Amino acid sequence: MILEKGTSAPDFELHSTPDQKLKRSDFLGKNLILVFYPADWSPVCGDQVALYNEMLSIFHKYNADIVGISVDSFLVS
Repeated sequence: MILEKGTSAPDFELHSTPDQKLKRSDFLGKNLILVFYPADWSPVCGDQVALYNEMLSIFHKYNADIVGISVDSFLVS
C-alpha cells in the first residue's frame, strides 16, 4: 500500500515481544517514523540504528517517535 503525502497511516498491530503488541493507535497525536532494516547485528544496520539513536532529540523536537522493524527483533524509541 502506498499512501499519499500527508495521509495518516491506517492502524496496524505488530509484535514487539512474543507476548506484547504495538499498535499505530499507541502513538496518536505523534508523528511516527517507520524504519525498516534487515538485521540488528549486521555492521551496516547497527550503524544505521545508532545514527537514529543519536538523532532522537531532533525527531522528538518534531513530536516524532521512531519504530524500527527488522526481521530479527523490534526497536522502539
